[in-house]
Amino acid sequence: MSDKPIHFFESYAIQTIETTETCIEFVVAKVIGHAVDGAEELPLYSTEACGTTGQFDEAEKSLSGSIKWDGCSNWDFHTEACAAHFCGRKDAVGIGRLMGHLYDLAAGNLLLWDAELAE
Repeated sequence: MSDKPIHFFESYAIQTIETTETCIEFVVAKVIGHAVDGAEELPLYSTEACGTTGQFDEAEKSLSGSIKWDGCSNWDFHTEACAAHFCGRKDAVGIGRLMGHLYDLAAGNLLLWDAELAE
């Protein structure tokens, strides 16, 4: 299990893989539900084998990528069938909000972030 922190945004779990002064790298998994363990509610993720898991490291990743200090970014949507797959408008719009949130994380974590250039 990775010791890198995970935080949640809407129905996504985001793990920051690496942060330098000029670049931040993320991996994202979609939360498909929750399991209750006593008083704690734990996220559930789908796996590549069509199962479910409560472990982020075992989850099927829906997105990974990086954002640089100047706002340039690279993304992998982890699908071989097409460039990206959305299950309806709500899912597509949710990815847009997620991408905006990832830019906000970059702005808050990169020491050399250039807000004007990255806009």
